Amino acid sequence: MFSKKTLQLHIDHPEGAGRLRRTLLALILSIALPTIMLTVFVATPSSASAFLFFGERPTKDAAYYLNKGDIHLERTGGFIWRPLAISEFQKALILSNTVVDAKRSQLGIADGYIRNKEYANAISAYQVYLEFYRLDYDSPEVIYNLAYAYHKLYKGKGRRVDYQQQALIAFGELKKTYPEYYMNSNASELETISTNRILDAEIHVGELYVRHKDYDAAVRRLEGTYDAFPNSKSLPEAQFTLAKAYYKLGNRKEYDKTLNNLQKLYQENNADGGNTRIEKKYMKKAAKLWKAQ
Repeated sequence: MFSKKTLQLHIDHPEGAGRLRRTLLALILSIALPTIMLTVFVATPSSASAFLFFGERPTKDAAYYLNKGDIHLERTGGFIWRPLAISEFQKALILSNTVVDAKRSQLGIADGYIRNKEYANAISAYQVYLEFYRLDYDSPEVIYNLAYAYHKLYKGKGRRVDYQQQALIAFGELKKTYPEYYMNSNASELETISTNRILDAEIHVGELYVRHKDYDAAVRRLEGTYDAFPNSKSLPEAQFTLAKAYYKLGNRKEYDKTLNNLQKLYQENNADGGNTRIEKKYMKKAAKLWKAQ
């Protein structure tokens, strides 16, 4: 061990001071470097971080890593293997010398992300694929997966409905360009759910405006919902909230029009043999607002 006096001699002497600095630097590096390497590896499980942590370099060709990625992607216990598959496809993309290999690599990365439920990363990867590698005959599943990723990014009423709007755009493209694929998948069902989520968000905001007595703002938010969401299960609630705002504003004409919309919904669903209880419920609630009708 160094005594205080010995340490001071090392500091005072030029050569001793240099040796001490080198010792301290080595000590710092021995602690900091493994920490940095671990952080990089955890944050970016790519070929670069694999090289830092394991000394592994992507020395094979793209076909080798594409094959490894395909194998990892289909293995059981996917939550373990999917990140490795993504890493292999990333290596293949770096080493790709042909458009075919680059295309396969990019699609593998996107598929790995969506299977791993990393929907935001999947969206970015599919967008790159569609921009640079899209061919008409192989795009239906990609467009569906893009729409599905947007659909899954839902955080509850009033939050991030822009993702649901993007989902509707992608489902709309799928329906228009590949109608057979659209009909043979559950795209229609998911599209309906995304539509309901958007209207639910609008209702949520409209109700907040009514609660804060900003009835004009509630009207602006909800007055177009009857035409924009004709098939949504949440439409009766939207019309009731709108009727309530018109009642608070004393606008009997628009209130009657909104109540009439509810009656139309009831009659249409009754004729189709649909569930009319929701329309009936909100018709009664709306009718009670104005007693003299």
